[in-house]
Parts: sequence; C-alpha cells; structure tokens
Amino acid sequence: MGLTNTSTFWLIDDDTVVGVLRIRHKEDEFAGHIGYDISPNYRNRGYGFMILNLALEKALSIGLNEIILTCNIDNIASKRIIEKNNGKLLETIFDEEENEYLYKYIIAIEDN
Repeated sequence: MGLTNTSTFWLIDDDTVVGVLRIRHKEDEFAGHIGYDISPNYRNRGYGFMILNLALEKALSIGLNEIILTCNIDNIASKRIIEKNNGKLLETIFDEEENEYLYKYIIAIEDN
C-alpha cells in the first residue's frame, strides 16, 4: 500500500481526548477514506456518530463529495454508526493481509 495525504483530527471533550479521526484524501482499497477510533471508556455515548458526522464536513471541505469507508463485519457498533450517517452497503470484501472480511460502504455527503 502506498502513502496518501491524510488529515488527522482529535475529538476532545472537557480536555480529554475521546477519539481520533483520519481522513485519507484518496481512497485506500481496504480502509476507504475515513478511519476513526473512540476510546473504550467513551463508547456507547454518541461519540462515534459525532466523529463520523464531523468527518463528512471535513471531507467536503477538502473536495470529497462522497466517501468510501469499511468496517469489520463483526464490528456491529461501527456498522450502525455508518448506516445512521446514510451509509449504503456496496459489497463485502476480503482483506487478505489482515485475513478478515469487511463491509464496504459509500456515503454521498450531500445526503447528510
């Protein structure tokens, strides 16, 4: 995999880092445009939805009208977050390097 320009943002609440967001300016085959992580202590509090929603705003500002993102098929929380942000399932793919199946989604930013 080659390197691509990536913008990184931190989600901070009350001086505490609760999450990190990465926006790849070009789609990565298995990771898409967006990657995000929420600290385990802050999960199930709406931060995942919030960080993806903010990602869509930032992606639009760098010229992306739609984004591709993936999640492990066992990651039910991420699947829900993506679908709540109008993610449409494109396909299921297999990442041989990581030996795992992924759901691949598209989100048209204008729909949000």
